[in-house]
Amino acid sequence: MSQERITGVLTDWLRAEIVEADTGRNAPLSKHEQRRAELFKPVNDPLNQHASKLHGHHRRIKLLMEQMDLATIMQTEDSTAKLSFYSMMFISGNYRSQCMIEAETEDEYKELRYSRPVGIDLAEVVVKTLGQKSSIVLEDPDARLAKLSGQINRVNYLNKAMHEDVHAALAGSEVRQIDAHLTPSEVFQNAQQMWASLAVAEIMVAASFRDDDFALVPFYQPASITDQTELIYPF
Repeated sequence: MSQERITGVLTDWLRAEIVEADTGRNAPLSKHEQRRAELFKPVNDPLNQHASKLHGHHRRIKLLMEQMDLATIMQTEDSTAKLSFYSMMFISGNYRSQCMIEAETEDEYKELRYSRPVGIDLAEVVVKTLGQKSSIVLEDPDARLAKLSGQINRVNYLNKAMHEDVHAALAGSEVRQIDAHLTPSEVFQNAQQMWASLAVAEIMVAASFRDDDFALVPFYQPASITDQTELIYPF
């Protein structure tokens, strides 16, 4: 599978998700004034919907990895799609947070959010990840799964820690878990890079369990997990 094809599929998915996020059941999460204000609230504020959503998504991935071993996930269509779906949604969600913090008005937010599908050079991440992870598919299944499992758990933990420290920094509390010299926008960009790299790795490993046929790698649609009706095969 070419890097251009993978980049194109991910780009199209993320572009469609932006529209869905602003018009579907999760549209309230795109209200600029309210959501931006939540970034400045403590992460444990019960009214902080941004933090609540963050912890909810973190628990979903943690629970999936605890309930099923990765070999079963990779051999089950729905679970394979669910795993990559979480990564893709975190790419988009971190870009939304980046736009929220960079824009001071609703109009600025919309202009920034719709100007591009993601806040990083996605093609660069794809190329880099394909180079780094190419050896994974040559390893035996156990080694392949162990490496991917470690990456999933690490990225899921780091994303939570990074967001918690953004809330702490903006609320005037001590930043403990990440580089305090990074701006919130830079943190959200780093998070997008982490999840994008993970998404590519998940796609590669999923294909390796399907005779290296990327056309058989399942995806969820770019919509709320509640609204999923059928799997798609974008490659």
